[in-house]
Amino acid sequence: MKPKSNEKLCYCDHGFAYFTTQKLEDQWGDDWNDAPMIHNCGLPYTPCWHNEPKYLNGTGRGNRAEPGKLCVCVSCVRDWDKNGKPKYEVIKLAYDGAHVPPESEDYSVEYLNKGHKVWLESDYFVTDKLQLFAGASTKEFKAFIRKCGGKVYVEDK
Repeated sequence: MKPKSNEKLCYCDHGFAYFTTQKLEDQWGDDWNDAPMIHNCGLPYTPCWHNEPKYLNGTGRGNRAEPGKLCVCVSCVRDWDKNGKPKYEVIKLAYDGAHVPPESEDYSVEYLNKGHKVWLESDYFVTDKLQLFAGASTKEFKAFIRKCGGKVYVEDK
């Protein structure tokens, strides 16, 4: 899926960066308010799967929706518009390079996403100290990774 212009960095882990198209404070994931995040948090939540096209025939959605109709569970009403389009998306990019995660594990994802600490910073051997905070766009993220001597990998369609 082509990234939208309003995507914002909301999570990084194990060589993957996640961007949301909704307000950063509205994006959430499992235990994002718990610290240390390395032992507690999960990936960013995506729009509820019930209304994905492959499930609209009713298969595997339980009894919350009739075949061909949109699900009206609390999650779907929050995540999908009345035309069957998700209200936001989460974009995932793979990366590698000379950068490091926050210095301490004593932070929560919520803390980082409020801008209190960087998500990534350049490694010690990069001349200029570079930092990347929550809310960075995919364009800013790619530039940061490249300046740190790394690469960003995207799906070839």
